[in-house]
Amino acid sequence: MKVLVASFTSESNAAVKSLCTIDQYVVKYGADILKEHGLTGLFEKEGIEPIPIFFADGHANGLVDPDAFKFIFDQIIKGVKEHFDEIDGIYFHLHGASSVKGLPESSGDLVILREVRKIVGKYLPIAVVMD
Repeated sequence: MKVLVASFTSESNAAVKSLCTIDQYVVKYGADILKEHGLTGLFEKEGIEPIPIFFADGHANGLVDPDAFKFIFDQIIKGVKEHFDEIDGIYFHLHGASSVKGLPESSGDLVILREVRKIVGKYLPIAVVMD
């Protein structure tokens, strides 16, 4: 079984005047993502082959800068499209409190999940762990 792994965490606070730009995120790719979440042993034990694509952690900060969100969104969507034909499921670590400046629905988490669901269809399992 192959499971795509991605993470986007940002705890947005509208009271913080500055935006959370991409340089304020901890960004990781590949095996470093699994180490960050401590997933390697669990996945091995369960016979799951992880396909780690992207990790972005903005911690508690201001609203997410639209350019930062576009970069994060593009990385995740690119990875989903590249690996769609080989995956059996998706594991996302999201925060649930990402607020992106200028998004009509505000939530970057919602926008990512909605677009991924459009790509993979209604049957591919998507597991979401939230902070």
